[in-house]
Amino acid sequence: MLDVDRSIRDDMTDEEAERFDNFYVVQRRDILEKARRSKYPARALWDPKQDSRINSAFDFSFHVDGETTTFDGPSLILAGRQDSMSGYLDAVDLLPQFTRATLADLDAAGHGLAWERPEVFNSLFLDWLERVDSCFLGATLTFTLGSKPLLAAAFPSNRFADQTVHYLCGL
Repeated sequence: MLDVDRSIRDDMTDEEAERFDNFYVVQRRDILEKARRSKYPARALWDPKQDSRINSAFDFSFHVDGETTTFDGPSLILAGRQDSMSGYLDAVDLLPQFTRATLADLDAAGHGLAWERPEVFNSLFLDWLERVDSCFLGATLTFTLGSKPLLAAAFPSNRFADQTVHYLCGL
């Protein structure tokens, strides 16, 4: 842990402290409150059978099929340098397939980098949205997990029409 507000420990249950210690390298009251409002209630809905089904087939198609295709549209790959769940080197390995990717390896961030470094995350995300907006007009993008479509997004007009991209953020 790199940035810890020790005053929040008195307000945490043992379970919260364990989750916090395993997930966040920045531990502030605002992050604890966000987790209490969103993550912990969602955790109560966790379905172990569904989790098992997802994890049994959680491979990106380019890893399974040995695809060597590249994606030349605007891309954003973010990693927390201290992420103990995903690590940051896997993000670096994606660069050859995403020829217009911005890669950011954020120090003082773990798996919860959007909450740990919100200003940097938001700035990079807004930059990516601006690049996507100017590039994908007219396209229909389908985000997939393996071969299963997760989300389709339509844009009014452009050269990337009907491009399929892989969902890289996980579930």
